[in-house]
Amino acid sequence: MTFEFRDIEGNFDRLPVNYMPQALPYLTGARDGPGLTVIDPSGATRPRPIEAAVLANPPYLQKFDLPETSYLVPDVLAVRAIPPEPGVLPPPLLAIVDTGIAFWNPAFRRDGRPLVAGMVYLNFGEPPAVLVDAALNEILTMADAGVGERLIHEKLAAHAPQSVFAAGLVRPGQFLHGTGVLDLATRDLSGSDVQVVGYELPARALTDRSGDALQGLLTDIIKRIVEEATNEGFTDVRILLPYAFLGGPHNDGHPAVKTLKDAVAQARASDLSVQLIVPMGNHRQDRQHAVLSEPPVEGAGPPLTWRLRFDDHSPNTIEFTTSGEETWLLAPPTEDFAEVSVRPGGFGLFVRDGRVIGALATRQAGPGLLRTRLSLLPTAGGAVNAPFGDWRIARLQGQGDARLWILRDDGDRYNSFGRPDRPSEFVDPGYLRRDPSNGHPLNDRAGARVRRAGTASVMSTAGQAVTSVGAEDLHTGDWGVAAYSGQGTGGENGESFVRVDEADAPGQRGLLTLGNGSARRYRFAGTSAACARFAGR
Repeated sequence: MTFEFRDIEGNFDRLPVNYMPQALPYLTGARDGPGLTVIDPSGATRPRPIEAAVLANPPYLQKFDLPETSYLVPDVLAVRAIPPEPGVLPPPLLAIVDTGIAFWNPAFRRDGRPLVAGMVYLNFGEPPAVLVDAALNEILTMADAGVGERLIHEKLAAHAPQSVFAAGLVRPGQFLHGTGVLDLATRDLSGSDVQVVGYELPARALTDRSGDALQGLLTDIIKRIVEEATNEGFTDVRILLPYAFLGGPHNDGHPAVKTLKDAVAQARASDLSVQLIVPMGNHRQDRQHAVLSEPPVEGAGPPLTWRLRFDDHSPNTIEFTTSGEETWLLAPPTEDFAEVSVRPGGFGLFVRDGRVIGALATRQAGPGLLRTRLSLLPTAGGAVNAPFGDWRIARLQGQGDARLWILRDDGDRYNSFGRPDRPSEFVDPGYLRRDPSNGHPLNDRAGARVRRAGTASVMSTAGQAVTSVGAEDLHTGDWGVAAYSGQGTGGENGESFVRVDEADAPGQRGLLTLGNGSARRYRFAGTSAACARFAGR
């Protein structure tokens, strides 16, 4: 077996932010169509389709006039909110960005009127499907007549052909994340307290589990929500983004944070009160972040283990930040190390026995900071796979600490068709998974390279542009920070906390909430539940 890294000559700093891992199937020949759409989060240039053959050829793609920051994502448009009556102080506008919002549930009525004023179902490459007025009332009438959720899902599927309803990803009686979020955010509000507009993400956007595609979408959605709210006379806008994404750096060098802060700054410059509410973490926090210290003057530093699971049908991607040009080492489980060049604008391929099994791309992330993506093929399911087992990563040349994050890769549950979820993980003997009482420790052990500090969502690191919400749950009868509530690189946990367990239900995790069009209640926990409750305060 031979394993090598082939550094491709040229500067590839203008590749889309999420070129890795989105383009990996095209690079390796695992997919030859259809292509993807590239958008500029700033809105300065129009979305444009990129063919599969171009995605597979980064030197050619680099010749396209791409914006400095771009994403491979679906198209985005906006829904119109109902304008307030002239002379009447408008209520806050609450925009919920999620999937599976069962707005037709009878509990979402206030004084006989629907709490949700409008729904938009975003599409890939096409205008969105918007439900307002008569179209919205038609669904409500069907629900009131007791036709059943299956027929409502079919109606929505016909109206929104790229939605999760049309893709068959939701079933009658299934818990829907967006419905739980809507319930927790509005259960204490009257119809005069707030006006709600729902944004449903397209099913295809959710197949990027790393969150990159959603980051590009959300920034554009924010700008359009703000523009529509301004045009319709609203003065107070709350945008609830119940998604969390691992990655770095945890400063203005992250492209999603930069564009997010720009969008909020533009909105606030017009005297519009805008509050973005985001979760501090998500359930994929454990063994997902590591720090490699500066290597010795001679030789490489000790390798870090990156464990890829057997029968994993999802690509595996890590993101790491360095202070400048470096040389790293990467080795499959039973093979020798290959030297890897990390340079500004760099791009290269990982080749095993003459077949491409992965790639690496590096971008500038601010003065003296580089941000690199390294992606490998799934360990199963393809004509060519990356070997499963303990991969080894080391630094041969470099300065200062390097931080690494595993981008969420625990399978594609939206298109997996029963294939198992196999999340990869970092392994370090110094990492303490459980404390002596079998609880989740919140502090890192001295000398451990795999850490909890640094597992906060990138979106929560945008400073005053967002309100980051952490979760508290019950620990042996007392309240404490939840283990899945991520930490910043300095150990900070967020600026606001919400309890996400029922105090009178010991041993039962989560809050009881609606989950679909029925009256049934489900247990809903996590920082997304926490930020939904916060939005309704």
